[in-house]
Amino acid sequence: MLKISEDRQGNTGLDALTGKTTLRNYLGDYQTGEAVPFSQVEDVLFKNKARLGISLSDARFTTCLRAEYEKSLATLLPIKAPVYYPHLF
Repeated sequence: MLKISEDRQGNTGLDALTGKTTLRNYLGDYQTGEAVPFSQVEDVLFKNKARLGISLSDARFTTCLRAEYEKSLATLLPIKAPVYYPHLF
């Protein structure tokens, strides 16, 4: 689990990160339906590396992060599809 440091305005968690919208919408929006590629998620994390308190160059961390990202997509995208595209089901 990441321990995100608070920003200068006192925001905590995802609200303290630059690019938080990308992270919050990684499943994709209702218009495109496409998930944010893992590379974009990684880019946001690299931009915020000082705030995360973990080394993003640690291969174990990035491997685990990618696995969890893919696992969450595999779980959530099938749930999302009927909600946003009911005419296909």
